[in-house]
Amino acid sequence: MDEIAPLKTRRSQIAIYGAAILAVFAATLIRAALIPSLGYSVPFITYFPAVLFVAWYGGFRAATLSIILSTLAADYFFIYPPGSFYPLNPSDLVALLIFLIVGFGMALLGDSQRQALQNAALEGERRRDAEMAEREHRQRLQTTLNSIGDAVLATDAKGEVTFANGVAQTLMGLTEAEILGKHLDEVFRIVNEFTRASVESPVTKVLREGAVVGLANHTVLLARDGREIPIDDSAAPIRDADGVLQGTVLVFRDVTARRSAEQTRALLSSIVESSNDAIISKDVNGIVTSWNKGAERMFGYSAEEILGKPVSIIAPPDAPDDMPVVLERIKKGERIEQYETVRRAKNGLLVSISLTVSPMYDASGKIVGASKIARNITERKTAEERLRLTVEASPSAMIMVGRDGRIILVNSQTEKLFGYSREELLGQSVESLVPERYRAGHGALRTSFFHAPSARAMGSGRDLFGKHKNGSEIPIEIGLNPIHSDQGDAVLAAVIDITERKKAEERLRRTNQELSRANEALQQFAFAASHDLQEPLRMITSYSQLLLKGYPGPVEGDAAVCVKFISQGTTRMRELLADLLAYTQVNTDGEVSDERVDLNLAAGKAVENLRTAIEESKAAVTIDRLPAAHGQNAHFVQLFQNLVGNAIKYRTEQAPVIHVSSEWQGGFWKISVSDNGIGIDPEYQGTVFRVFKRLHGKTIPGTGMGLAICQRVVERHGGRIWVESNPGGGSTFHFTLPAAEIAISDGEGANA
Repeated sequence: MDEIAPLKTRRSQIAIYGAAILAVFAATLIRAALIPSLGYSVPFITYFPAVLFVAWYGGFRAATLSIILSTLAADYFFIYPPGSFYPLNPSDLVALLIFLIVGFGMALLGDSQRQALQNAALEGERRRDAEMAEREHRQRLQTTLNSIGDAVLATDAKGEVTFANGVAQTLMGLTEAEILGKHLDEVFRIVNEFTRASVESPVTKVLREGAVVGLANHTVLLARDGREIPIDDSAAPIRDADGVLQGTVLVFRDVTARRSAEQTRALLSSIVESSNDAIISKDVNGIVTSWNKGAERMFGYSAEEILGKPVSIIAPPDAPDDMPVVLERIKKGERIEQYETVRRAKNGLLVSISLTVSPMYDASGKIVGASKIARNITERKTAEERLRLTVEASPSAMIMVGRDGRIILVNSQTEKLFGYSREELLGQSVESLVPERYRAGHGALRTSFFHAPSARAMGSGRDLFGKHKNGSEIPIEIGLNPIHSDQGDAVLAAVIDITERKKAEERLRRTNQELSRANEALQQFAFAASHDLQEPLRMITSYSQLLLKGYPGPVEGDAAVCVKFISQGTTRMRELLADLLAYTQVNTDGEVSDERVDLNLAAGKAVENLRTAIEESKAAVTIDRLPAAHGQNAHFVQLFQNLVGNAIKYRTEQAPVIHVSSEWQGGFWKISVSDNGIGIDPEYQGTVFRVFKRLHGKTIPGTGMGLAICQRVVERHGGRIWVESNPGGGSTFHFTLPAAEIAISDGEGANA
């Protein structure tokens, strides 16, 4: 018998400490199962019931063992980083201290209850000492529970509160006196956050089921002051040594911060799902682990089709496989930004993308995969290719330059113009193409352009030069166009070699100088013809008249014919000289005047000058309201006088009917002078404006200069003149003039 007692004791100790180990093991398994929902927060939550159970079953020593084992298990498995006994951070140390305090408190409480039940069976003389010890234990427990950070409530078997620590009082908004002795449901009011339906008290469930329970998600505590506090809790039964349910303990905490973090994670998840960019994660072997809606839209694969598959499924078969290179860089911890590449969609189409790839770490800091954001840049790449082809096809040199002054793009014409190859220019400063004497200020000009970018010519009014590779300077013209893209602002410069134009301008300048000298000579000739040549004509006319007066008797026969020819010849010569002078003066009167001329007045003056011819021919001249023009009034008077005078001169047997009208034709006025005269054969309508051109010989007086003068006046004022006519059907002379800036006022034209 004496040998059997120690064996029973050993077996009893083995069972007690074995139960402690099994309880910790079970709590560890349960906590591991909760990782998907709780993560690595509240690592000790499942160990409280284990400690309480062991304290109830095996006493304080066994509970102490379970506390030690629980501490080690939680530190190794559930405190970041898992899988190691790294030094704890301050928050984990606080959690550990709370667990130790609560655990030892529970151990003490369980042991006290156990001892109390055992002492009840002992002799009566030991009952008082046991009760005192129990009170001491309770006092220590209360002190311990009051010092922890979680809220703790204890109830009896009826559900009435027997203990509430300070944290519980604060969260509930009640004092200890208002809580103790009340049924838990009266003071601990909880509802569903969304439905607002009442939630069953976990203590009620514990009392009914006798097991450890926790609150459902989205539970909020309604404090007396109106606060709604999201909480997380667990409740466990309190049993005596015989396993009889004595009450419950409820541990709960404010999870506002955690809930906020969860909402933030949910928001981020929503953002990821709603993003137009493809957001993908993969492990270090390239297996896809997440695939958002943007990736589905971009590549055509649904998440169900791609998850668990290698990401190489979207690699184009005919392109170099850059995915292994990217993965190797990620394994080294590198971040890849704006990496441009090509991927293949499910339908076989190639998609140009810009990738940003970042490594993903686990809780221990180990790289476990990569997260990448892919942006579809197919449209941009297509536009860039169109731009490149357009630039390449341009007959001008095209250079694209970034804000930093570096050359981004050139075409073949640029190579020809400056003598550099494309490879020599790309990435170089554009100042290398600027002559040294202009380089100092070129950077400031570029900065000024990017400050207010607009399409415009560069260096308007100034001579621009580029520098050839051989050092020579090239006269150029430059047109600037701003370019905006995701890669930043740039300027596209169209550069034109104007060497030949400069040479042509120099030739034109010399020609103009020669023409100017010729015009001066012509003007001198005109004045000489007007004055010096007319003087001998006047002498011939005068002496012919003297000869007639001094001749005895009437002049007859050959003498009369000769005198008549002399008189007609000198008269015609004077008319020719006058018309020649008028013709040359149209071109030698300097620049076209900006004087505003009312063509109504000019036409009226011309009609007045022709008054005698109009009356003799009984002509009817009508003039509609005419516009204004810029020029010299005398030229327009001469223009109208020649046209109306020709209409009178080249008339039929009927009285002339002449009409002057005007018509607006988009920036120009068309003036028309029509008559009912003899008309002009279409064969000669293109030649009637030539100098000295006469269609009717000497039968109708004239010099053949009138229409030539009209053409010179019209063309000098920026217009053109032409005739529409049929023989016997009259003629209409049309001419155009640019509109004056100020319209004339309404009024009646001149009529005769």
